[in-house]
Amino acid sequence: MCGFLSYFFIFFSLLLSVPCFPARTLPYPSTELTDRTDNNTWRDFIKFLDAGRGSHVSGMSELKKYFQRFGYLEQVPESNPTDAFDDRFESSVVDYQKTLGLPVTGKIDSDTVSQIMAPRCGVADRAVHVTGRYAYFYGEPRWARSSPMTLTYALSPGYSIDYIAQSDIESAFDRAFSRWSAVIPVNFTAAEDYWKADIKIGFFSGDHGDGEPFDGVLGVLAHAFSPENGRFHLDAAERWAVDFASEKSRVAVDLESVATHEIGHVLGLAHTPVKEAVMYPSLRPRTKKVDLKIDDVKGVQALYGSNPNFKFSSLLQSDTSSSFGETSDAIDGMSHEVRKPNFYALFDRNLWKVRERKETKDNEEGNCLVLPDMFKSTYEAITKGNPMWNSLSVPSSSLHAWDPNSTYIHEPPYLKDMTMDPLGPRAVKDAYCLLNFGDSITTDHISPAGSIHIPAEKYLLELGVHPKDFNSYGSCCGNDEVMVRCTFANIRLVNKLLNGEVGPKTIHIPTGEKLSAFDAAMRYKAVGQDTIVLAGAEYGSGNSRDWAAKGPMLLGVKAAIVKSFVRIHRSNLVGTRIIPLCFKRCQDAETLDLTGHERYSIHLPNDVFSIYEPNELDDEQYDKSCCLQVELTYFNHGSYDIWHLIKQ
Repeated sequence: MCGFLSYFFIFFSLLLSVPCFPARTLPYPSTELTDRTDNNTWRDFIKFLDAGRGSHVSGMSELKKYFQRFGYLEQVPESNPTDAFDDRFESSVVDYQKTLGLPVTGKIDSDTVSQIMAPRCGVADRAVHVTGRYAYFYGEPRWARSSPMTLTYALSPGYSIDYIAQSDIESAFDRAFSRWSAVIPVNFTAAEDYWKADIKIGFFSGDHGDGEPFDGVLGVLAHAFSPENGRFHLDAAERWAVDFASEKSRVAVDLESVATHEIGHVLGLAHTPVKEAVMYPSLRPRTKKVDLKIDDVKGVQALYGSNPNFKFSSLLQSDTSSSFGETSDAIDGMSHEVRKPNFYALFDRNLWKVRERKETKDNEEGNCLVLPDMFKSTYEAITKGNPMWNSLSVPSSSLHAWDPNSTYIHEPPYLKDMTMDPLGPRAVKDAYCLLNFGDSITTDHISPAGSIHIPAEKYLLELGVHPKDFNSYGSCCGNDEVMVRCTFANIRLVNKLLNGEVGPKTIHIPTGEKLSAFDAAMRYKAVGQDTIVLAGAEYGSGNSRDWAAKGPMLLGVKAAIVKSFVRIHRSNLVGTRIIPLCFKRCQDAETLDLTGHERYSIHLPNDVFSIYEPNELDDEQYDKSCCLQVELTYFNHGSYDIWHLIKQ
């Protein structure tokens, strides 16, 4: 028997077991969404992740109401939406994905559910008229005024917000209007009399009398009505910001960005599928999007013409258009000044000015886009940083200031509530088997480092992280909330509890439900129930990643009972107070007829150091021996992290 088992007895016992279309010119049917002050409804849509045709999930009727509200699903008279994902709803999902430039799968995939949950404008996407590449309201309404056109605007004196200075609010709207007046021959001026202004702006809450009730934080941000209505309403429940440096709220929404978008509606523009454009329907918290793109400019100029002082050259170095065709249109519209012999590079649909062209005798250097001196000058100063890097604010404190908004660095729970006194051994009683593996389970099986999947995917989506910003498990190793969810989440795992089925699932023994390892572990932890892992030979092979031990610890795993360990992983398990146990030689779970449906108890001696037997150590890579004395010290104190911190 291995060192641990020579002192422990393992006892196995069998288990006995609102109207839907703002900014409209024609009446549309009304659809009411559940109105909650914090808009939990949209965040609840995460539960429909990966739903597709044939699915039947409780609450899907609310998701269908969302699609009705924004013009993708026609409301059937005298019929309420059901929870069935039928052919008709699949067509609506495909339409939604095409309209908003998402991958077309017909399923509620991660990109789609992330877009659905994103805060957005209340104007419907499909109640529009498309002319060429640009979308307008039906009839292409526009303001009819004598030229030069001047429109007045005013902020409601009675419906405003008090946590931002009035002057800052006015400045944000002034900048937003100026962006549009720079590209069309329309001037915007602030009016003193709110009721006489062409455009009336106010912050309202809930049902505010226009038939378009707001729904709380991070739902519908604002809505505006088409020309020449002039009403422009923002949801007062949002946490509006004009400066993210001073406004630290995770749910803060940039006022100028939303104002710029809604002014586009006031002028007659509908939503665009170009994600980079101002007129794209959604805006995530703490995001600023105020620069008009070619799609925005050409759309509004089709209604009002071009400002005589505007030149497309001002957009070329920073704009991203909806297609290469639009980039070509922009190049065709360049002024003679821009057509001077300079170098431009087309990269990721952006036209970038590289440098002034230099005429040389043989013209060779003049035709090079990258010169040797560029490398020399760059790498000579590489250790000096750059103005942006050097201007970063660095805290003077010697202690790290944990940022609760960070999805990369999070204060881990095992550094909290530390004590100077050793915790001592802890027995395991009536534990359930969380997973039952065969041989050669690697640390990558236990804690993968690749692309992020459920349940970590679900966690990040709930925080408002877009799938394109997920990065990888390896990049999130500073966030225990991500890493615990990726533990045993390798898609190639084979768990004997699932009779050979491949994938990151397990069986919750008390209920028989098939769940992710994380969800099952949380079920056990919620009722204070210990868990163990069964495995074969060479458990923990591969590289020595620490999260292959810390992850199971955070899942509540108290012991790993295997045929043999890779020594360094065995040592890491001890450092996280997971008891590493080996079967007797020539024995394993199968020879003992252990299925993983049993209950497991492990009794430890009061003096954990009595386990130490130096004569049993050998030089084999796959260690079957007892722990080293220093490892027992770690185990006795609770973890190697705590022991080293105490020593320091």
